[in-house]
Amino acid sequence: MKKFIFLLFAAAMLVSCQNAKKETTKDADKKGTVTERSAMGYSVKVPAGWERSDTTYMGQNVTFIRHPRENEGDEFMENANIVTEKVGDYDIDAYLEASIRNMESGLTNFTHEPVQDVKMGENDLKKMRYTHTYSGVDIDAEVYFLIKNKVAYLITCSVSKGDRDKYAALFDEVISSFRID
Repeated sequence: MKKFIFLLFAAAMLVSCQNAKKETTKDADKKGTVTERSAMGYSVKVPAGWERSDTTYMGQNVTFIRHPRENEGDEFMENANIVTEKVGDYDIDAYLEASIRNMESGLTNFTHEPVQDVKMGENDLKKMRYTHTYSGVDIDAEVYFLIKNKVAYLITCSVSKGDRDKYAALFDEVISSFRID
């Protein structure tokens, strides 16, 4: 599991520059936000103008939700990513501890704030804010952890350093809308 978690975080960063396979259905609400359902086993609202791509990575479901580049010099596309992993009898605290250890050893300049218990939408989650550097870009991120039916769901929201407040409402909308089908 150690290498897998790190690889998923690395894949999440890489997708900010790449495209993945898109296999979803859409329903628009009054604000133009789109609820996208897929064969991934969950549904989530995607902010208007953002793209969602679903793929399988190392046998696990991965969803990338990306803000489009703002201009040609934009080095990082803000994103929310959902990753699932079968975890068997791992409880949330053990899973979270293993994830932090992997991030400490695998992410450059990784620092994190204390973990918080939060309720977003219908889900009780663990939330952790952190920073790191990826390909020379300083990143502010937060990750939400949920384990249900022996499957871990990680929702990670990433922005360029200093842009967290600019995208906070959109990320809250994505996380609050998350539903396991």
